[in-house]
Amino acid sequence: MEVLLDPLRGSPSYALNAYHDDGASQRTPRPATEAEREKVAQIRKLQAKIRERVEAGKAPSWNDREAVLLSFGPNWPEHLQTYMLAANTMDQGVQPR
Repeated sequence: MEVLLDPLRGSPSYALNAYHDDGASQRTPRPATEAEREKVAQIRKLQAKIRERVEAGKAPSWNDREAVLLSFGPNWPEHLQTYMLAANTMDQGVQPR
């Protein structure tokens, strides 16, 4: 899923992948399935919610995370994994080594 999201430069995922992919061939992901396209759309909506609270190049604070997750109501724990994927593929100002 992370490959389909194409993590932004400055995201934790981009930094980690840049380290592991150093010297690897060019990225060529397979086309997404319908279910994967739906999941990517869901993650992009969540990223928009996060971006309403946090500017580009900044990491979400605990208060930001809490506000976004609690907006899902009592079933917020079901969204935690998706939240982490959404946040970790957004620009947070992380520099690859």
